[in-house]
Amino acid sequence: MRRSFAQLVMPAVLLALAACTGGGGGSTSGGSSSSGVRPHGQSSFETPMGSANNYNRGGASEGSTSGGGAPAAGDSNQAGGATGGGAAPRAVEESDIYKLDGNTLFVLNRYRGLQILDVTDLDHPRVIGRAPIYGYPKDMYVRGQNAYIIVSDYYSFWREDTAMVDGPWYASWGSQLRIVDISNPASPTVTGSINLQGDCGDSRIVGDVMYLVSHRYPWWGGYATDDTEDKTQVLSLDLTDQDNIHVVDTADFARNGWEHHISVTENTIYLASSQWQYDDPVNYTGGGYVTNVRYVDISDPAGDIKVRDDINVAGRVMDRWSMDEYQGHLRVASSDNWGNGDVFLTTVNVQNPDSLLEAGRYTLRVNEQLTSARFDGAKGYLVSFRRIDPLFAFDLSDPVNPRLLGELQMEGWLDFMVPMGDRIVALGHDDVTHPDGSTTWALAVSLIDTTPTTPVLLSRVIIDGAYGWIPSERDDFAKVFRVLPELGLIVFPFQAWDPQDWRYIGGVQLVDVSQTALTKRGLIGNAGWVERGIPFGQSTVLTLSSEVFQVMDITDRDNPSLRGRLELARNVTDFALIGDGTYNVQLAGDWYLGDTQLAITPTNDPDTASPVASLHVPAPYGRVFHNGDMVYVSSVQQDPNGGNARSVVKTVDLSDPTHPRVRGSVELPTVVYGSYGYWYWGSGDEVIQVDGSLLVFHRYSYRYWYGDCYNCGPSGYTPEPDRIYVVDMADPDAPRLASTVELTDIQWAWGLRASGRNVYLSDYTSYERDGYWWARYNLLPISLADANNPVLGDRINIPGYVVGLEGDKVFTVEGYYNSDYSQYTSWLHALQIFEGAAYLQSSVQLPGYAYNVAIEGNGAYTATNNYTQVTVNDMTQYIYRTTLTSIDISDIGNIHVAGTADVPTDWGYLRKVEGGRAFLGGGAGLFVFDVRNLEAPRFESFFRTWGWVVDIVTHGNKAFLPSGYYGVQVLDLEAQNNPI
Repeated sequence: MRRSFAQLVMPAVLLALAACTGGGGGSTSGGSSSSGVRPHGQSSFETPMGSANNYNRGGASEGSTSGGGAPAAGDSNQAGGATGGGAAPRAVEESDIYKLDGNTLFVLNRYRGLQILDVTDLDHPRVIGRAPIYGYPKDMYVRGQNAYIIVSDYYSFWREDTAMVDGPWYASWGSQLRIVDISNPASPTVTGSINLQGDCGDSRIVGDVMYLVSHRYPWWGGYATDDTEDKTQVLSLDLTDQDNIHVVDTADFARNGWEHHISVTENTIYLASSQWQYDDPVNYTGGGYVTNVRYVDISDPAGDIKVRDDINVAGRVMDRWSMDEYQGHLRVASSDNWGNGDVFLTTVNVQNPDSLLEAGRYTLRVNEQLTSARFDGAKGYLVSFRRIDPLFAFDLSDPVNPRLLGELQMEGWLDFMVPMGDRIVALGHDDVTHPDGSTTWALAVSLIDTTPTTPVLLSRVIIDGAYGWIPSERDDFAKVFRVLPELGLIVFPFQAWDPQDWRYIGGVQLVDVSQTALTKRGLIGNAGWVERGIPFGQSTVLTLSSEVFQVMDITDRDNPSLRGRLELARNVTDFALIGDGTYNVQLAGDWYLGDTQLAITPTNDPDTASPVASLHVPAPYGRVFHNGDMVYVSSVQQDPNGGNARSVVKTVDLSDPTHPRVRGSVELPTVVYGSYGYWYWGSGDEVIQVDGSLLVFHRYSYRYWYGDCYNCGPSGYTPEPDRIYVVDMADPDAPRLASTVELTDIQWAWGLRASGRNVYLSDYTSYERDGYWWARYNLLPISLADANNPVLGDRINIPGYVVGLEGDKVFTVEGYYNSDYSQYTSWLHALQIFEGAAYLQSSVQLPGYAYNVAIEGNGAYTATNNYTQVTVNDMTQYIYRTTLTSIDISDIGNIHVAGTADVPTDWGYLRKVEGGRAFLGGGAGLFVFDVRNLEAPRFESFFRTWGWVVDIVTHGNKAFLPSGYYGVQVLDLEAQNNPI
C-alpha cells in the first residue's frame, strides 16, 4: 500500500509544487512583483500562490496546497449476391497473430513486432529474425516472400530532406499496413508501407486481393480541430506481384455508427455498423439501437470495389458471428440493448445487391441480453441470458418465415458456439455455487446435441477460477478457441481470478471432446498474456504469450511437460552499458513481485532472446547503478510472511560479463523506494550516485491531514523525520551504511542533486498570510567530504526548485499562474551562494510551463508548453504549443534566451540533453534536436517509440532506450530525418 501511495502521490506533489502557485496581489518585500521580475541581489524569496479563498485551509500557520491548471490536453463461405462469373472460387483468408509454415513460426508480438522462430528442434526453439513494428500490432498475413502487418495507433512524423529547416512538417496518424520481405528469415526487411485513414478495424484476403476496412473519426488527429470528416473506407491491394504491392481501389462512405463488424464471402463484404438512434435527436430522447448493414461488392477478382445498397435492421449487432449469408439471404442476429431487451433474427434478401430487402423477422420478447449467435446452413442458434440461459434453435430454410424449433434452458450463458454437424461445442460461463453458499461466474465449455428439435446439453466442464475470459475480441474467438475433432481435443488460452489465493491464473487449457462427453485435462501455464495454443502434430502444443513461447508435450494430456522455451519480450526496467560498451546489463522481469534478473546481452543486439548470461536477483522496485565492473542493485524486498519490507542494496561483479556474481549486500534501516530516475524530470532524484561508490538515498516521510492539522495525528503521534542515508559501496564484499542525516521541520522535500562531494535537496513550505497563499523554497546542503561524518548546512532560501548546480552557482525554476489562471509563466533564475545565502544574479522569463531544465556546458535547455483557447463548432478547445528554448548561462549576471525552435507536437517534454543533442518526448516518439549551436537549435530526427521510455543512454552515435516489455530500442543518431 505504501508503494502505491509513493507512486501516485509524489509525482502529483511535484506537479503541484511547480504548477499550483497562483498570481494575484499581496506582494511583500520577499515576494515577486506582479510582473514576476525579481530585483538583482535579492536573497529572500517567496512565491505568490493566489487568494487563500481558492485553496483548502492549511494548519494553524502552514499547510500544503494544490492549485488549478489548464485543461489537459465469422465468415460465411457461401457465395451469393453478385458473382464472379465462371471463374474458380476465390478462397477467403483471415489474418492472425501467428503463421506456422513448416518448421518456421512467424509471430506478431504486441511488444516486439515481427519475430521469426525456428522450431525444427522442438527442444531448442530459436528466434532467427526480428523486425520491429511501431504502432499497435493487430493482424498479420504471410504469403510467399512477404509478411503483411496491420497496425493501429500508427504515428509518423518527418520533414522533406530538401526542406529540413524551413519546409513544412508532415504527419500521419491512423493505421498502417507494413510490407516485410521475409525471403531471408534471419533478416526480415521492411520494404514498403501503406497508410490507412483512421482505425483499421478488420481485413481479409480474397483470392489475390487484400481488403482493409477502416473507420475515421473527425477528432482522430487531435481534439483541437475543425475537421469534420467522418467516414468508413474500404481499400483493396493487389498481391499478385509481391515486389509491387499496390492499391487497386478505395471506396469511402458515411460511417454509420461506432461499432463495426464484417462478414465476408468471396463476392461480398457485409459491413454492420451499430449506433443509437434517437426518436428526438434534438433533445436526445427516446429511440433504440439500429444497425446499418452495407453491401460492398468485391466480386471483381482484380480488386475493383463497388458500394451497393444498404439496409437498417433493428437492434445492435455484437459480432461477426451474428451475420451469415446463405442461399441468397443474409441472416442477422441483433438485440435491443446492451442490457436486457428484445432479441431479433432478421433475414435480408441480397439477390439484388442494389436493392436489399427485409425478407422476414422473428422477435424474441425475452427481456434478456443476447450473448451469442451462430448460423449453420439452414439452422440458426441464438443465446440470451438473464439468469437462466436459453439457447434458441431456429429453422431458416424458409427465410421469409423463420421458425423457432426449440429452447434449451441451462445455467449461465454461452459466448461462442462452434457448430459441428449435429453437435455444438460452446465456450461460455457457468454459475458456480461454493460451499459457503456464495456464487461466482466461471468459464465453462459445453457440448450440445442439436439432433432433436429441442437441443440437449450433453456435457459441461468448469474451468478453474472466477470471472474468466479469453484474450480476444469477439470477432476473433474462432482464432483462440480451437476445436480439433481429428484429435478429440479443444485447446484455448484463458485468464481468470483465483479468489482463494487472490491471484490471476491462466494458461492454455486442454479439454477432450467426443460425441457424448467433455473431459477437462491439464492446464499449460505460461507467463504473460497468453494469446494462443497452437496444435503441432499429434502430441505437441505450442503456447504463445506476449512474453514467452513454449513447446509442450501433451502425450499425457493431464500432465503436459515442457520441451522448449523462449523469452519473446523481456521486461527491461533499467539498463546500463558496461566496460567498453561491448555488453550491457539489464534489470528485467516482474518489477512488482521481484521476479527479476540481471541479463547481460551484447550491445549490438540488446533484445536477443539468448542473453550472454543472466543472474536471478530478486529486486522488486529495483534500480541499477553502474561503477566500473560493479553494478549496484537497490530494491525493496517484501517479507513473504507478512513482515516489514526491507530496502536492500546488492553488489554484482561484472568483471567477467559471462559469469556475473553477487558479492555483498547491505540493508537500510527503513524502507526507501528508489523511485525511478525518470519521475523527477528537472527536479533531481531520490537516489543518486556520488563519486562512483557512494549511493545517497532520500527517505521521504509520508505526511497526512488529521482533522484540520497537517502532519498531525492522534494523541501520542510523532511525525517521523525525513532522512538521508549514505551507503558506501567501495568494498564490494562488504558494502555498509556509512551515515544517516535526519532532516527536521520538513513539509515537503525532494530532488537530490550532487556537485562534487556535496549533495543538495530542495524543500518547500506553503503558508497563508493576509488572505493569500505563499510558498518558500529552500536548498538543503549536505557535505560528504567525509561520508562517515556528513555535515548538514543551514537552509538557503531560493526562488523555486533547483535544476542545476556548479560550485557556488545555483540555477532554479519558479513558476505560477497569473491572477485569472489563464496563463502559466516560468522563470529560470541564476544565483550565487555567498556566506550561507543565495543572491539572485539574473533571470529569464519562459512562456508556459517548463518541463525539465537540463544544463550542459554554457547552455540551459527546456521545453515549455502553453496553450491558446479557440472556438470550434461553438465549443471551447485548447491548442497547445511546445517550444524548445536554449539559454546562455555563461555569464550568470546576464543569462538570456539564445535560441528557440518549435517542437511539432501539442505536448512535449525534455527528457535529456547529452552530447550536443536534446531529446524531447512527445506525440508517439522522440524528437531529436542538434543544440551544439546554442543560438540555433535545429531539428535533426524523429524516432517512433513505443511504450514508456525509461531512460536514454547514449554511446557514440547510438541511443539506447530501455522501454519495459518493448525492450531496448536502438536509435541511429546519424539517421537524419527518420520517418518510421
